[in-house]
Amino acid sequence: MVNLNKRATDPEIMDDFSLPDTEVVPVLKGLEKLNALFGGHKTLIKALTQIPINTHNHISDWGCGGGDALRAIAKWAKKEGLDIQLTGVDATASAVAFARKQAAPYTNISFILSDVSIPFSRGGAKDGAVAGVCSQSGEGHTPSPLSRGESHEANASSSGLYPNQFDVVFSSLFTHHFADEEWVALIKKMMACSKKAVIITDLHRHWLLYYGVVFIAYTFTKSKMARFDGPLSVRRSFKKHELVNLLQQSGLTNYKIVWKWAFRWQVIIYKS
Repeated sequence: MVNLNKRATDPEIMDDFSLPDTEVVPVLKGLEKLNALFGGHKTLIKALTQIPINTHNHISDWGCGGGDALRAIAKWAKKEGLDIQLTGVDATASAVAFARKQAAPYTNISFILSDVSIPFSRGGAKDGAVAGVCSQSGEGHTPSPLSRGESHEANASSSGLYPNQFDVVFSSLFTHHFADEEWVALIKKMMACSKKAVIITDLHRHWLLYYGVVFIAYTFTKSKMARFDGPLSVRRSFKKHELVNLLQQSGLTNYKIVWKWAFRWQVIIYKS
């Protein structure tokens, strides 16, 4: 039986920012189907209603992949009569290109090719503000194998991001790509870039989820990346006490952690 006592430190194939669209796009399409099937978008939208979201708010998805979460939020906002702006951020050029294509009908969705793991001091914080706010973490030092691929600076910089740029910053199934120290720095940067709150949804490291993902990966896809990265993502994810400890290390106290189906943690961190 797989040992899930501690977070795995192996890199995923998807951590390589230089992957071509022929490898990335099929996986992104598969993730979109899983998000829709297991209610990932609905969970995120419910979290947004707790902030709450108002007209003219600006929401950003870090590690946006194919941008399916942004499109789901755009549809919800339109039904609610909310005029909001949505921005996806990702460091993989092929993912951003695919996301832009998929979001073409949405005039309120844009994308930034940027590596969020680089601190403001290296990407140029707006007006020099909060330079180096995240001095470690796939953010101020050479990334550990857990968090980034070798093409770390080849495809994206931290340009386009600055403090208080968005009302809400969220990430979905993204933060497990970062080692503990890097996770802390990433969340500090997310908080610096947001005015209201940060929302994180990520996997609960559990044996049932692990073997469920193995079954899905080997039954419904022949993708090498999906079969390798899927189970590894579970091994790299979190137990609740680990999230609490990381939030404490981040100096954050105003937050809520809730377990959601299917085996996901939802973390809402308020700025005030």
